[in-house]
Amino acid sequence: MPPESAPTAQTALENNTHPDHTNAHPPSSQYIDPALRDQSANPIPAPQAILSRTRETKILLSIDGDGIRGLSALLLVESLVNAICIKVGQRLDSHQIFDLTGGSSLGGIIAIMLCRLRMQAHRAREAYKQIAKQVFENKRAYFRYLDPHEQVKDVDDKALEQEIKNVIQKELGTSDEVLLDGRPDSGDVFAITTQMDIGTNKAALIRSYQTRRITGPDLEPNMPIWQAMKATSAAPRYVQSEPGVPQRFVIEKGLVDHGTTKNNPIRDILYECRKLFRYANDMMIIVSVGTGAGLDRKNEIPEMANSVEDRKAEARTWGEKFEAEHAALMERNWMKYFRFDVTGLEDVPLEEWSHEDLIKEKTSAYLAQPEVGQRFYACVDAITALLLSPQGR
Repeated sequence: MPPESAPTAQTALENNTHPDHTNAHPPSSQYIDPALRDQSANPIPAPQAILSRTRETKILLSIDGDGIRGLSALLLVESLVNAICIKVGQRLDSHQIFDLTGGSSLGGIIAIMLCRLRMQAHRAREAYKQIAKQVFENKRAYFRYLDPHEQVKDVDDKALEQEIKNVIQKELGTSDEVLLDGRPDSGDVFAITTQMDIGTNKAALIRSYQTRRITGPDLEPNMPIWQAMKATSAAPRYVQSEPGVPQRFVIEKGLVDHGTTKNNPIRDILYECRKLFRYANDMMIIVSVGTGAGLDRKNEIPEMANSVEDRKAEARTWGEKFEAEHAALMERNWMKYFRFDVTGLEDVPLEEWSHEDLIKEKTSAYLAQPEVGQRFYACVDAITALLLSPQGR
């Protein structure tokens, strides 16, 4: 249970060093509200955790996308990972905790950074802010392009592509490594994109693993990481249908972030888990994280605000359907499901990378709500109990 004292927001000291993974406690640079620290955590090192791919019960992380936002979702994941590390008494990263992580839009960016690039959450946050800035500029140009009163300009995604490559280069030493990951100690990850063609668009899953699940269009099997990250975050581009013929609304073919019915990847993460791990008993822990509720419409481009709200509503609908469809499994405690979605973002601009402290305050206030705090620590307890169980179940 969370402590009863009122929370105070913490501005974390940033540390660009990569802490030793064997440290018993998470580094101070990881964001977690001090009121959410488990005061009962035993400082004595716990038994070695049962890591990914060796557990019978699987731990899944699903991250929504609305096309623009994701910082509050990343802060929630960071707080969760930090609390788990404190509880088990050892340094664990996201790819060691979650067997499968899936994300849409910027949720896909977060998923790939945490599990394919194996970035610690606080490092992923710093990289995320740089990428999110370019995503915003790219999406803003796209929505302005749709306005008939605006001067027509090309939607350029070169700056976004370069920022993504910079992050990968810094983490891996090369920006050309493929997404497919055969390392036995890696948590698997997928990101959702949209394949655009003339007159059609189809949701597509880009995976770091081989699968028996056949769904969506065929994609390049050896897709580079940078291309996958760009595909889940870049706006569509409009081109002339014929050279020299001015025509505004002909969409360019390719993989882009278009929010095609999968802004909440919760159903896909369940289906992917069943195929990937040949599941039949549905014993799993699912953590689902939203992009945050509330939007300051008056200072945003109307079409951009409409898109964010539409994608948010679609994600909420699919989440509610998922809960209703699997209520029996949840009641029998076979499927443990935890949903988190920061509220009160009505005064936070969509340029979230420049309002980190405000979003931290909102995240702290959300987690300090009694009902949310109880759910947060129920989630921590469920995951740590599984991590420390000798049978991994």
